[in-house]
Formats: sequence, structure tokens, C-alpha cells
Amino acid sequence: HGVRDHPDIAAILHALGNLSLQTGDLEKAKQYLDESLRMKRSLLGDKDHPDIAATLYALGDLSRQTGDLRKAKGYFDESLRMNRSLHADRDHPDIAATLHALGDLSRQTGDLRKAKGYLDLALRMERSVHGERDHPAIAATLHALGNLSKQAKDLHQAKQYLDQSLQMKRSLHGVRDHPGIAATLHALGNLSLQTGDLEKAKQYLDESLRMKRSLLGDKDHPDIAATLYALGDLSRQTGDLRKAKGYFDESLRMKRSLHGDKCAGQAGKRSRASPAVRE
Repeated sequence: HGVRDHPDIAAILHALGNLSLQTGDLEKAKQYLDESLRMKRSLLGDKDHPDIAATLYALGDLSRQTGDLRKAKGYFDESLRMNRSLHADRDHPDIAATLHALGDLSRQTGDLRKAKGYLDLALRMERSVHGERDHPAIAATLHALGNLSKQAKDLHQAKQYLDQSLQMKRSLHGVRDHPGIAATLHALGNLSLQTGDLEKAKQYLDESLRMKRSLLGDKDHPDIAATLYALGDLSRQTGDLRKAKGYFDESLRMKRSLHGDKCAGQAGKRSRASPAVRE
């Protein structure tokens, strides 16, 4: 196709952008996605189109990962408007996914009331689309509602959501290790720490760490560092200070390996999963 804009090129640029997002190369992701959006708009003009909405969503997720939450909201809002224009009053998975993203974003910015509105609507729509079947999108939104309830200090409700999410993920993935299961085990471990059930917290966090190491091998990873930090806090609370120091030291080493000294204090914070595995 030479230098001409073409739908196939725009689609490949979008795919490369999403791939770069998943591998953590955010600079490259931005180049691919910006060019994909420019090309789609050049080809389609001012028309609303599912392909444009999808790239706007990906750019929203990229902006969220780079910490530009205002720009992320702009992309997600425009993607949502476009999908609603395309699908009218019909429930649709793309609308539900964008509502979920806006819910997570609102939780990050501290607007818990708005976050609950978005996530409740996403869950209703996902259940309307998928019926009684277990589905990864439903499990992910239940997980997000669990995190939201925990942040709102409704720990009983948080446990109900997270238990439902874990049950659904195990139903979907069977005995296989999976990042989504590991993430919910971690969340339940942190919740049990908060409620003072240290024995249960240890079970959840040990299983989360085992699963993450099974999936990621010997690689340093933010999610492993976060669970090591939580296990350090648990060991500190049970009075095993030697073990606590070992976990904290390993979490700190891993964070420094990943991000340098400036991020070492962030060891307890879990990085967000990509939208493909929304948690």
C-alpha cells in the first residue's frame, strides 16, 4: 500500500500498540496507537466506528498506565460515547468494558461513588450479555467491586465480591495457574490481613506467590514484589521479624531491579493488569 493509509495497516498498528502495552513498552505503544488512530480517522472521517472506539480505549489504558488520568478519562469517555452511539440502547461487551475501565479510573482518583455507578452498570451489562454463564469479564468486574468495597471500608461486602470472583475464575480455569486467580488470592490475602484473620491471610498470600512464580518463573515482577511485601507485613504482625525482614528485603531488591531506587518505596503497590486481563 506504499505511503497510503489503509485499514489493514491501521489494524496492524493497533495490534502492535496493544502488544507493546502488554509487554510494558509504553513509549512504543503510544507511537503505534497514535498512528493507528490518525489513520483510522483519515480513512473514516468524522463517522463513529468500532475500530476508532477500540483504539481510543487502548489509548485510555495507555494514559492510565503512564499516570495521566485526566487524558485517560478523555479517551475512555469518547470511546464510551462512540460505542453507545453505535449500539444505541443495546447492551454490548465493548460498552461494558469501557464502563469497567471508567470505574477503575474513578476509584484511582478517589471518586468512589462514581466508581460504584460505573462498575454496577458494567456488571449488570455483562450479566445481560453473558447470561448465567461464568465469564472472565464478570469475574474481573466482581474483583474490581471487591477492591472498591475494601477502599470504601465495607470489608464484608468486599469479601463477598472477591469470593465470587475467585470461585468464577476457578470454574473457568480449573486447576491451571492463572494471573487472574493469583490477583484475587492476593486481594483476599490483603483483606484477611485487614480483618485480622492472619491464618487465612497466609494461605491466600502463599498460594498467590506460588502461582505468580509458577507463571512468571525467575523474572522480577511488580506483582511478585507486592505479594512479598504483603507476606512481610503478615510476618511482622505474627511476630516473626526475621522472616518479615527476608520478605521485605526481597521485595525491595525486586522493586529496585525493576524501577531503580526512586520506586523502592512503592513495593506494596500492585501494578494494574492490562485490559485483556482486567482485574
